[in-house]
Amino acid sequence: MEDTGAFKDLGFVQLNRMLAPFTHAGVGGPAEVLAEPQTREDLARLVRICSAQKVPLKILGGGTNLLIRSAGVSGVVLRLAQPEFQHIDITGKTVRCGAGADTLDLIKACSRAGLGGLESLVGFAGTVGGAVVNNAGDERNGIGQLVRRVEVMEQSGQIVLRDSEELRFGDHSSNIDEPVILSVELVLEPTAETQLVRRLRRALIRRMAHQPPVHQSIGRIFRDPRGLDAADLIAKAGLGRTKLGAAEVSDRNGNFFLTNPGVTTEDILRLADLVRERVQERFHVSLEREIAVW
Repeated sequence: MEDTGAFKDLGFVQLNRMLAPFTHAGVGGPAEVLAEPQTREDLARLVRICSAQKVPLKILGGGTNLLIRSAGVSGVVLRLAQPEFQHIDITGKTVRCGAGADTLDLIKACSRAGLGGLESLVGFAGTVGGAVVNNAGDERNGIGQLVRRVEVMEQSGQIVLRDSEELRFGDHSSNIDEPVILSVELVLEPTAETQLVRRLRRALIRRMAHQPPVHQSIGRIFRDPRGLDAADLIAKAGLGRTKLGAAEVSDRNGNFFLTNPGVTTEDILRLADLVRERVQERFHVSLEREIAVW
């Protein structure tokens, strides 16, 4: 961006703000502009400026499935970190949730209300908006099947509701392409407390058995090729415990990398390139990177 002057008058932006503290991997350089609007009006003004000046706008949720290069990010990085975007309201079976809310907070609130259906999100560290855009879940269920509607903001700053009939969810994907998701409406099912506790415990055990601890790893690095499992291919290629710099392929799940002290984004990307090359050589299968890189 040649000129950040249009953003300097906005009271909710910071220039050249380091992003590493906001990412799960804890690595990466600064955002040219970091915006944390307090109200929807603030957000609409920001979106309109970005659209008018053709400035890239990126949404930083929980920073879980994201790597930021050491050089940083040009344009505007948006965080929906204020209460306006983190509310969780439950009425009967209907849950209305701000896109900036943490998925763990959502699971806790729904569990207290006796609502089940979010078990596949256990262990997913991120925001609700990110979970919906990427249809987060496990190999059987994604959150998309629970979505009744989403509230989005268009480039004009106008707020629009998109109902389930026009939404499409796939494997860790969706057709939601508006600049910003504001909120999500879910429909869950009343569930007996004992059954709900059992489901949540089972989901957590399953997650722990197949993935390394969340606090010291990052994944999913690659998409599963059609009919195949990326982690299985990586394991069969003998790549478990392979290291480059301070990044290491997990021997529990090869589609997750361990982030040892001193790790950099470049360590992780170099290791991903090596894994892709070895799998291609061994199985003639091309792995496509799933983790986002800014």
